[in-house]
Amino acid sequence: MNSTPETTVIDPEDRERVLMHMRSTQRLAPAIVAGAVAAVIGAAVWAAIAVFTKQEIGWIAIGLGFVVGMAVRFAGNGFEVRYAVIGAFLSLAGVVLGKFLALCGAFAQMSGVPFSDILQNFPYQELPAIMRESFQFIDLLFYALSVWCGWKYARREIDDAEIAAAHRTLKSER
Repeated sequence: MNSTPETTVIDPEDRERVLMHMRSTQRLAPAIVAGAVAAVIGAAVWAAIAVFTKQEIGWIAIGLGFVVGMAVRFAGNGFEVRYAVIGAFLSLAGVVLGKFLALCGAFAQMSGVPFSDILQNFPYQELPAIMRESFQFIDLLFYALSVWCGWKYARREIDDAEIAAAHRTLKSER
């Protein structure tokens, strides 16, 4: 009795047709939108936690990367590298936005000025200097882990079994 799964050999032309079909099921725009929404929500949650606890919790950045990556994966159904790049980029954007919002929230809390006023009157030309000033070396680790999670979870891996199943489905539809 053989316990290994049966493998189906697929002709290279058929394999390419299956991959072309699978590529056509990917959804780039929904992946970008879902990832961006997840990044903004994650940034807001991270900032709120940082303001209320009066400390930045780096693990939240990793969770943000995971959530962004999964949003890109499920909305985009992508398996190509571009989906991983989108997940990584949006994860980085989310943690940077979260850091900015946390700084604004902390300043609003310390000064007694409403958060919306801080955002409206923020000296955005000074943002790079402010971000550098508040940067700690450990931030780099959590930013990198967030980007890695965004990269890792944003695209799904396809294997020969999935290609074989898609091949059988396409053959039966002919």
